[in-house]
Amino acid sequence: MKFDDRQFARFYQMQQQETGYPGRLLPFVMDQLHGCASVIDIGAGSGFFAIPAAAAGYSVTAVEPSGEMAGIMQKLYSESGSGSLAISLSRWEDWEGPVHDASICVHSFYPLADKRLSVEKMFKLSKHRVIIIRDSARMKSITGLVRAELGLPGTSDHNEMLQSILNSFNLKFRITEISEQRDTEIMDLDEEADSILIRTDFSRELKPDVIEIIRKNSTFTEGKYIFHSVFCDNAYIF
Repeated sequence: MKFDDRQFARFYQMQQQETGYPGRLLPFVMDQLHGCASVIDIGAGSGFFAIPAAAAGYSVTAVEPSGEMAGIMQKLYSESGSGSLAISLSRWEDWEGPVHDASICVHSFYPLADKRLSVEKMFKLSKHRVIIIRDSARMKSITGLVRAELGLPGTSDHNEMLQSILNSFNLKFRITEISEQRDTEIMDLDEEADSILIRTDFSRELKPDVIEIIRKNSTFTEGKYIFHSVFCDNAYIF
């Protein structure tokens, strides 16, 4: 992914906000942190979990390799954040620091260069660990719909890979399924199509097709397009 590209980072943040992210994932993660004092947020992005966790009283270390995403997080934290949040501009594989009570990796497992090392490092540097990844087969999203209708390849499913890694370390884990219906609100079809094409690396020539797919699968009301999304995730707790 191109999170160091400013336009990509902006569109990614816009897409997350449009879909009401993080939705039910935030209270779920906060429940998992009960009894902990310090938390590492791996691939913290723009701070969807790190900033609320800091505000709730946790001492948070946000490890984020993208300067663009870390910049968005720092701006949001400076504007309305509170509590203890230390932002570390680093790949998780390269990060060095003390043991924390907990570590979370929410939708950040996919781009990790060395996934086995990353899981091992979570085990060594935290006592309670949560990895959340998508269950793509059960999801309904605009981007997934565009891929399907245009006959383009879908995203990889990392569930089997993660389970294999956890089993290779003989780690006991449990899986909690989290599903949620949320409305995606689209104010500008042109900008939404640009966002999808930039995030997926699809040809710009497909833009008219993408706009039409969004239009025909959404409901237009009160000056905006509404798409009924279904988000499905698996939380691995170990």
